[in-house]
Amino acid sequence: MSFYYTDRESIFKLARKIAHNSLRNYHSIGSNNTDSIIYSVIMPTLNCCGLLNGSDFDDSPNFQRKVLFNEQNFDLKYPIPCCKMDAKFVVLDPTCPGEFNIKNSNIHEGCWVKLRQIIGFYGGMIVICGLVVILFQKMSVNHLRLEFNGIDTNDTIINMPRTSLVYYPPTPKKK
Repeated sequence: MSFYYTDRESIFKLARKIAHNSLRNYHSIGSNNTDSIIYSVIMPTLNCCGLLNGSDFDDSPNFQRKVLFNEQNFDLKYPIPCCKMDAKFVVLDPTCPGEFNIKNSNIHEGCWVKLRQIIGFYGGMIVICGLVVILFQKMSVNHLRLEFNGIDTNDTIINMPRTSLVYYPPTPKKK
């Protein structure tokens, strides 16, 4: 957990490398390939295209440029999920994917900046949840240790009514 806060850049570099490799495995919006499915959801959801921008697909070896979409054949410069879409993943502007521009697509907006924010936020949440789990485990171990040593945990200050200002030390159980 401390590693996350002391060396976050290493985590971001690793995440970016994984995202880049995944992007290079992108095939098409209709592919059953895991990387294609991930990017076909991420790009329209975050309104982005590629990691830096749409040019990330210029040398993408698996990207299928010749596709049939809405009963038309296209030779794509960018993937269809780079088109602006609604919440149901329907292309908003009928000129896309025939023509990609700033008005009908997200080709100038990369996903990495947005993904990095999400990773940072949820990474922090995971660390906080981990700390809470450790805290509860520590409290449970201490509670069990007190009971094992014969100390009545009902008499400790933790279980005292909130109105009481007097502390009564725990008394050992009689054997």
